[in-house]
Amino acid sequence: MPRTTPLRESGGHTSQPDLGEYHDLLMNAPIGVFTATPEGRLRSVNPAMARLHGYDSPDQMIRSITDIDSQIYADPSERTEIRRLLEMHDQVVNHDCQMLRRDGSTFWGSVTIRTVRGLDGHIDCYQGFATDVTHRKQMEEMLQKRLVALTQPMEGGTIAFEDLFNIKEIQRIQDDFARATGVASIITRPDGTHLTAPSNATFFCNGMVRKTEKGRRYCDISDATVRRCNPYGPIVKTCPSAGLWKAGASIMVGGRHIANWLIGQVRDETQTEEQMRAYAREIGADEEAFLKAFLEVPVMPREKFERIAQALFSIANQLSSSAYQNVQQMRVIAERQHLEETLFITQFAMDQAPDNIIWADDQGNLIYANDAACTSLGYTREELLKMKLFEIDPNFPAEEWERHKINLKKHGRVTFESRHRTKDGRFFPVEVTTTYFEYKGRFHGIGFDRDITERKRTEEALQRRIIALTQPLEDSAIEFEDLFSIVEIQHIQDDFAKATGVASLITRPDGAPITAPSNFTYLCREFVRKTEKGRLKCAESDAKIGQQPGGIIMQSCLSAGLWNAGASITVGGRHIANWLIGQVREETQTQEQMRAYAREIGADEEAFLKAFLEVPIMPRGKFEQIAQALFTLAKQLSATAYQNVQQARFIAERRRAEEALRESEIRYQSIFENTGTAMLIIEEDMTVSLSNSEFEKLTGYSQHDLEGKKWPEFVDKSDVERMIRQHHLRRGPDARLADRSYEFRLVHQDGHRVDVFLTADIIPGTKKTVVSCIDISERNRMIEALKESERKYRELSIIDGLTQLFNSRHFFDQLKREISRVNRYGVPMTLILLDLDNFKAFNDTCGHVEGDRALTQLGQVIKRCLRSADSAYRYGGEEFTILLPMTKSADGVVMAERIKAEFEKEGLSSGSGDHLRLTVSMGLGQYRPKEDLKAFVHRVDQLMYQAKREGKDRICSEPER
Repeated sequence: MPRTTPLRESGGHTSQPDLGEYHDLLMNAPIGVFTATPEGRLRSVNPAMARLHGYDSPDQMIRSITDIDSQIYADPSERTEIRRLLEMHDQVVNHDCQMLRRDGSTFWGSVTIRTVRGLDGHIDCYQGFATDVTHRKQMEEMLQKRLVALTQPMEGGTIAFEDLFNIKEIQRIQDDFARATGVASIITRPDGTHLTAPSNATFFCNGMVRKTEKGRRYCDISDATVRRCNPYGPIVKTCPSAGLWKAGASIMVGGRHIANWLIGQVRDETQTEEQMRAYAREIGADEEAFLKAFLEVPVMPREKFERIAQALFSIANQLSSSAYQNVQQMRVIAERQHLEETLFITQFAMDQAPDNIIWADDQGNLIYANDAACTSLGYTREELLKMKLFEIDPNFPAEEWERHKINLKKHGRVTFESRHRTKDGRFFPVEVTTTYFEYKGRFHGIGFDRDITERKRTEEALQRRIIALTQPLEDSAIEFEDLFSIVEIQHIQDDFAKATGVASLITRPDGAPITAPSNFTYLCREFVRKTEKGRLKCAESDAKIGQQPGGIIMQSCLSAGLWNAGASITVGGRHIANWLIGQVREETQTQEQMRAYAREIGADEEAFLKAFLEVPIMPRGKFEQIAQALFTLAKQLSATAYQNVQQARFIAERRRAEEALRESEIRYQSIFENTGTAMLIIEEDMTVSLSNSEFEKLTGYSQHDLEGKKWPEFVDKSDVERMIRQHHLRRGPDARLADRSYEFRLVHQDGHRVDVFLTADIIPGTKKTVVSCIDISERNRMIEALKESERKYRELSIIDGLTQLFNSRHFFDQLKREISRVNRYGVPMTLILLDLDNFKAFNDTCGHVEGDRALTQLGQVIKRCLRSADSAYRYGGEEFTILLPMTKSADGVVMAERIKAEFEKEGLSSGSGDHLRLTVSMGLGQYRPKEDLKAFVHRVDQLMYQAKREGKDRICSEPER
């Protein structure tokens, strides 16, 4: 395509382009063709262009588009950029950007545009072509992820699921998912090794089938089928044992299969009693017991199970995506930094470097400026070379130049932040790194100026978003969309709604929708929310849920009494979104109540009642389970977002390795020496041929000690093999597979190890490697210190400060886990509730200091008496609880008597005339299978009060069942 197309001349006069001979071709072209005026109006489009943007005809599109900037481009600044490029080159080829359709949806388009000028040189119009490249963009994104995984494999290839996720948190997600959906669930390694404990497992599978050798073998074969790696969807099968449904979803990181999430142990109604008896005989199980256990297996239609499997796959995909982003984020940024650094190796890199490079002589006259400097400042190179440094940097007046030269000669390198002024008067912030060299007796200053506008914005955003664990997030503009892909979140929300049967929506804290509604009922969508009064009540109801960071809020809506629930999504204590579910009902609402509400909001009674009767019915207990699963998922999203932001904090602290120069050229060697980063030039045979003073500081070796020696001599033995492998790989046919940056350890001259972040690349046209190293020892120590502080903070959050026992909040968390263990494995568990007798009178008589001392001593007595598996808690005031796993009631009595006897030895009394002696009353009970947690605690609490009523200083327990 020519750069400009003059208008055709006819008889010496200018005329419009004659497109008649091409009309049929353009009208039937499969790609969009258009002509636009400089003012932003369409002059002509072909049918393909109209279809591309969702219009019925070219005429309709031309009439509708009055402003190309805002009606064609998703980001109006895109057209501004295109026009800027057209002004420079008169053409733009294959420019990718997001574009708008008539209905407001977006797609990725690629445009090629040229300028059409008249003979007078003025722009007459723009001609162009446009195609939809959305699929290509998606493929490029997918291929990029895969390419990164292939070319930069996980170090050592030993990455494991537990390296990326907290198993306890994953266990809670799995447990909640299993309860909410009614399926059994477990997460395993690819080889089948368990990562989590089974959730909701049936007695039929675990207590019958897997107890026989043949049944267990069939189950293992079936499990291996659904454990196969499949990144494209869930694997759904029937097991060969008893025809139960099971499914598996792969969890991947960078193309590496690290885990499987398996569900199953549900049946449809196709199996017959005779089939089950026959299978019991085949595997050698008792027929009657086998049949009885089979009939207790949950019944679920195949379609329902497949929807749950799809929801499982969406959640597994989110886990995969989150882990992959965490692993790759640092690698990608380091790679970008490395590419920038290696551009300085050759003079071509100097000219093409993305950062501004400016040289000045001893008078401050500009004697060199690269392309980036010309572009950012808006001058041609010829214009810049007629100017002085002080004209582009108002923060650096002429009188400072002599002082700056003295400073440079003293320190060799100086870095500071300043402002640069463009030709049109605009200012932008820069980070300036200056060094110098002397050539033919004259001073030459070199400035590396980086536009840090984006970095400033990023630093300000990170400063607002990233905080310590105990501090709230400062007021900032952080949004949910900044942290998550809305498309992926929409899939998860849709699948969650389908699998659980509830309506679902994610909103901002003020109630503005972020996602599209999932599974909304006709009643809410077309009746309640279509009336003004109903809509206002819905908004009021929505505003009251989702505002509790520590749990879920569940209530009936103000409109029609349907159940609603909400969970907060937070980042570092900042509330950024609500995940809302609901639009299900119990059978408590009467038809008359619904008619009355229809009249209240002005809706048709009969139609309203009919729509209400179509709303799904769900018991409150089931809805509570789904709400708990929702809270667990929201909590996982919050944790993932927080981890991403925290990781960015450490990445931002890394200092980039700076420029290296060609050794044969004096000016580049000067930059190499004064860059401020430890750097080496390594020959093909791994000999160190050049080192700078910063590398001397890093290792303690002089240049004489370093140069001429083999590079591995200065590397820790544990890293030598990898270093040599990377060195040879970088020079072979598969050089693209070599790691350009990684961490390793150098050996200092005094023997201690130095943690280093290395970047390396082949100098173009040679077999030499330029290596730059940054000391990250302090950063690694800070990371370890942060981990230790987080551990201590978590510990403090569950410990009672006075007694040093666990607190009541941790008691209920642990009790839930122990009850789950009892119900899953049938093991015993006993609870003791203990209360100090006469404590109030003792406190009143002896004072609070003595009262606190008494509580502390009792806590110490309890801790001395406990076994390693037991745990004790300060329940509140002078009440304590003790959990005894794997313990029957009779053995619990032995423990209680031991504590009582030990406390009596303390001999705590008031010493007054009344001589109040502190004793303990205890209630003790064994957990009954499937017993409600609150009912269990209440039962043991009543036993403790019975001990009080019977005279105190005693133990009260139920007979062992």
